[in-house]
Amino acid sequence: MERAWQLRESWQEIGQAAAISVRKIIPRDPISKFVNEIKLFLE
Repeated sequence: MERAWQLRESWQEIGQAAAISVRKIIPRDPISKFVNEIKLFLE
């Protein structure tokens, strides 16, 4: 907690970097991707 508070001036930058990282991993429409994977599995 203390470390986070000391970095409070960087929270916006940290959040932006986290958002970019997540967007690289999680597809824009994860539900659709999941449904398509299930459909392929069932074929």
